[in-house]
Amino acid sequence: MTTSPSPRCGLTALARIAPNPMNGVCAMMATTIRKLAKSDNETRMQREVRRWINGQAREYDNGVAGVLRDLAYGGCASGYVSGMICYADTLAFFREHRKEIASLLAETLADFGGTVSQLFGDKWDDSDPLAEETQNQNLLAWFAWEETARALGQSAGIDV
Repeated sequence: MTTSPSPRCGLTALARIAPNPMNGVCAMMATTIRKLAKSDNETRMQREVRRWINGQAREYDNGVAGVLRDLAYGGCASGYVSGMICYADTLAFFREHRKEIASLLAETLADFGGTVSQLFGDKWDDSDPLAEETQNQNLLAWFAWEETARALGQSAGIDV
């Protein structure tokens, strides 16, 4: 598995890719997971993302892996997550989960070994380092949703 900065519809975030030697595309699991199970220490943000994934997975032949693949391909910026399109929705998500988002960002930056500007590229407004304005709050909401979904999938054995 390799880790590299990867643009997602203009959003630069971390992508973890498990190459499939058969076709060079992300590897899919042999067993289809239809639903992510609730964990005992699940946070509110994890619960919200897990419920969305499970709802979407019903529409996919390959279940959760299909949802995570499509989310990784287009990200929240593509409009794939209908509840994360409008500023009203993304800013409400950011406000509700601000502490979890801050922890997730700090953990990601420690793993990444870079700065917020390096992680998000030109999408991050350097004049707003505390994310007090709409643009950076929106970006952090998308980041948190995508990274939480990726982590939930990874904990279920799905690498996308």
